[in-house]
Amino acid sequence: MKRKMFFILVFLVLALASCSPVSVGLSSDAESEIKQVVEPTVVDINQITSEESENTENVEAPAPRTRNSEAKLVHDVSFDLSKRLGLDISEVTKIDIRKIIWPSSALGCPADGVAYIEAEIEGFQITLEAQGEEYIYHTNGFETFIWCDEGTPVEAVDN
Repeated sequence: MKRKMFFILVFLVLALASCSPVSVGLSSDAESEIKQVVEPTVVDINQITSEESENTENVEAPAPRTRNSEAKLVHDVSFDLSKRLGLDISEVTKIDIRKIIWPSSALGCPADGVAYIEAEIEGFQITLEAQGEEYIYHTNGFETFIWCDEGTPVEAVDN
């Protein structure tokens, strides 16, 4: 009986030891290169790709782990507007973002002659400013958005 208990105890100790976190030693150089990023950052694409790129401009990327966040949504909408206007994204400023429940899939911005599903849809109304003008976007959650110009949706642009 004692022998059986001994093996059970050894098994439990080994099982618990295998579950404990393992400390990985990093060189001091590696530790100095690690940093946490919590805001959008400018990335030089040529530094992280092995291929030569025709685009030598830096690209602003949203902060990591921001999917389904207001910050990522504002970034995406600002990028869309900057592309439409031919501006750098830094020239687009968020003025306001409000949660809204839209009464239909038109997102409060119906196009003429289009039928929409009548249902409550959670989203946002985002007001941006660029070159002294205000622009309003309507969203369906965090993924889909439209530029709503005086109550009319504006055709999407290619990314």
